[in-house]
Amino acid sequence: MPPQLASAFLQCNQNAINLFARLQKGGVQLKNGKTYSTAQFVKEWSAGGKTFLESHWRDPANTAVHAMTAEDRREMKSAGMDDDGTADAAREMYQGKHEWIPTNLLGYVAEWGIGHYNDIRWIYLAEVLRIPTRLVVIHPRKIRESPGPNDPLGLHGHVGALYLKGKGRSYSQRIKGQPVFHNALRDLLRDCLSITTNDRAKYIKGLEEHIEEWYWTGDLSSTATACHMTATAFAALPCPYSFNSGAAQYESWGATMGDMAAKLAEGWALWNKINQNQVAAGLTMALR
Repeated sequence: MPPQLASAFLQCNQNAINLFARLQKGGVQLKNGKTYSTAQFVKEWSAGGKTFLESHWRDPANTAVHAMTAEDRREMKSAGMDDDGTADAAREMYQGKHEWIPTNLLGYVAEWGIGHYNDIRWIYLAEVLRIPTRLVVIHPRKIRESPGPNDPLGLHGHVGALYLKGKGRSYSQRIKGQPVFHNALRDLLRDCLSITTNDRAKYIKGLEEHIEEWYWTGDLSSTATACHMTATAFAALPCPYSFNSGAAQYESWGATMGDMAAKLAEGWALWNKINQNQVAAGLTMALR
């Protein structure tokens, strides 16, 4: 643990956003009278600072309530998720929120947003741009598995979004493709924040385009077309999917796929508005 960063973090009430805000304004006053600066933050970053800060930034996994089973991890590994990706998905499921700037890039945002550009607005975006994990269903035009007897549509999504009922109380996740869209989000960030680029407007536009391209946000027509059906026939199909509503509890998306579409549309409309408001608030933040 980097000693100066730990001291500064404690002075900021163990709040990462408070820490970054003080660094952006000139530094954190430590109890020994010294000032912890952005330069010191960057120096300690590769000496344990990244691991320390990322472990404190997001809500920790509450394993007593949300136990990640061995089967959950096997399914994520088989879906192509590496150790970092599995940890990201687990933490997002525990929180019930999917971060549009993936959790394992928080360090990257801190290193470049603060360390290179001293731009607190990137930190703000990393903290606030979220959506409930259950709403993150991949549009079938992007990824769709061959339909089977228990799953006539072959849909997939984020951990927590889509489950099929098995025998007894068992449920199986539908998460193929999750590493692909997470990687697309990482590529988007790196394209807009790097040693040569600091373009928040490009990032916001790119995120909007990514959402439109990748996810089923409740539209019946395009989803039915991707499944080679009419909208009417698609909406009338029995819905086989449930979502994780917390503490290993599962709730049906509805009796029909039309019901599921309506719930998705309502949820995305609300969270798109929340994200738009958060972006607008971020624009009012000024650089030092």
